[in-house]
Amino acid sequence: MKKAIVLIMLFIVTLACGSAPTPPSLSMSGQTQLPPQPAQTNNTLTVVPTATPPPQPTATWTPEPTATSAPTELPTATPVVAPSASPTTVIPTMTESAFASTTGLITIVGITFDGTGNKEPDEYVEIRNDSGQSLQLKGWILEDKADHVFNFPDFTIQPDQVCRIYTDEVHPDFCGFSFDFDDSAIWNNGGDCAYLKDQAGNMIAEYCY
Repeated sequence: MKKAIVLIMLFIVTLACGSAPTPPSLSMSGQTQLPPQPAQTNNTLTVVPTATPPPQPTATWTPEPTATSAPTELPTATPVVAPSASPTTVIPTMTESAFASTTGLITIVGITFDGTGNKEPDEYVEIRNDSGQSLQLKGWILEDKADHVFNFPDFTIQPDQVCRIYTDEVHPDFCGFSFDFDDSAIWNNGGDCAYLKDQAGNMIAEYCY
């Protein structure tokens, strides 16, 4: 009877605690065995790693190339070459076939060889200063093939100045030079040469016709 009461009380206690009763087992010795205690389960909390989202690439701003305007090439100025002034050719008076040779600073421009009258005193040789500077003519000579010689006096001829050496006339407007040769004409109508030499005897100019 006592055993039954004990079992009932255990059952009631078990119900009160919310645990299902486990029927006790009786041993042969008549002692009451306590029901086996349930094995305690160690519930280990497993931490599940949180998935880390991969890093998103950051947009990099690439500057757009700036269009550079090509420098405008300025046209190269073409130098204009001024035409060289052609020398003025002076045609000797009353000369059909003549050539002039200038070897110095004074040029024999021409010879008027066919004058008037029997002695032709108005024949003349024309010279010009092409040196660009004043020249002293003292000691210079002018001669022909027949050795008619004119000796220049103390005279300074200016740049571009023209002088005439007459056979037997004096013309101050053309420097006043004259051979003072009154015997006959000096310059042969059939052809002759005039030679102009400086005080050292150097050939300055030659003119033949």
